[in-house]
Amino acid sequence: MKDISIDVSNYQPSQVLTLLRKSTGLSLSGFAKLIGKSKTWVYNNEKGITKFYFNDLLNILKILNLQLEVSSIESEG
Repeated sequence: MKDISIDVSNYQPSQVLTLLRKSTGLSLSGFAKLIGKSKTWVYNNEKGITKFYFNDLLNILKILNLQLEVSSIESEG
């Protein structure tokens, strides 16, 4: 999998999940199988119908061999 960088301040959590799935090139069902969730879980979370836990995101990142980087926001001044 290629490296990806997402500035999450520009996206809703549901959109981040969609971007992660699309980066794999997998369908909803293929991605669901990869991360050990149901297709409905992925669909509902991507549409914002339900919300996933932060721990879910960490597990998905681990499966995708990605890391979460946190940095401070530069203030203007």
